[in-house]
Amino acid sequence: MGMRNFTFVTLTLVVACGGNLDVGNGPGTDSGVTGTGSCTASDCAGYAITCSSGEPTNLQCVADETIMSCTLVGQCAAANATQTCTFTPPPACTGNGPCVSSGVEIESGEIDLTSDPTTSTTTLDVNFGDEETQTIGDCQYQPYGLGEPGYVNGQPLPNEGTVTATAAGFTLSASPLCDGTYPTASTGQLVDLGAIVSFDWVGTAGSPPPTFPSIPGPHAISVTEPGTLNASATTLMRASDVALSWTPLETPLSLEQVGFELVQGSQRLECRFTASANTGTVPADALLEFTAGTAQFRMFSLHASLPSGTDDTTPTFIVMRQAVFSDGPAVKGTLTLQ
Repeated sequence: MGMRNFTFVTLTLVVACGGNLDVGNGPGTDSGVTGTGSCTASDCAGYAITCSSGEPTNLQCVADETIMSCTLVGQCAAANATQTCTFTPPPACTGNGPCVSSGVEIESGEIDLTSDPTTSTTTLDVNFGDEETQTIGDCQYQPYGLGEPGYVNGQPLPNEGTVTATAAGFTLSASPLCDGTYPTASTGQLVDLGAIVSFDWVGTAGSPPPTFPSIPGPHAISVTEPGTLNASATTLMRASDVALSWTPLETPLSLEQVGFELVQGSQRLECRFTASANTGTVPADALLEFTAGTAQFRMFSLHASLPSGTDDTTPTFIVMRQAVFSDGPAVKGTLTLQ
């Protein structure tokens, strides 16, 4: 009678909700200390072990006192089966941050405060996560957009803290949901042209950057070229450069810029030009990174925070103002790439 082979996996998991988090007990481990010495099924709620072949068996949520953590363990009966641990926030896990871990180092990201004079609203968008960026002329191409919150499979998504932007007359704050993303915050007020915007960040110790920027709000611009962006059926040829031109409605500051953004699925292209130059070119090489089909575009004036170090671990803070055409409509919408 032959011997049956088993593949056994023990995966150390952080307690999803509750307990005292103590991150970094050793290579590849994060612990959620419950202090009880025992674990129940609810302590491992949201975690699952899957097998590349067959179903897992003997799943248990047990206490591992060597690392002071609740641990999900199980067996894959099939020989050489690959085990995968996944984490999904439980349905009861809602609101700002109680079901996500803390103390996770921020790799990169972008924090945008955008005023739109055509809707008289200002929005705050927070995106933390790893980015892959390629420079093409005056443009930055990101095949995966602004990135997703970085985390190790099997661990709760990070709570990076609350980001706040303050301008004359209003304050906007954004806090993370249980899936690690930040919902957009908005107000029915605009950032005054040239007014100072200050940012703050209340997070876990060691997460926020040591200083927070104060950034002047950009001045308004009127876009004149290409006029086809104002048509209801805009088409851009990917094999051709796209010339842009605009007119600042007031004298821009020396570091003020004009941006052009193109988004298609997960792909994102952002080109930035000196605002006082009044012209800029989106190279065909950048447009050819996209496939033929529809994409979303917009133009805006902007001021961005200056780099604070030699690495890319500090997010960029940006204050933007939606660009408009001379006859009033916003320079944004859907176009067709050919």
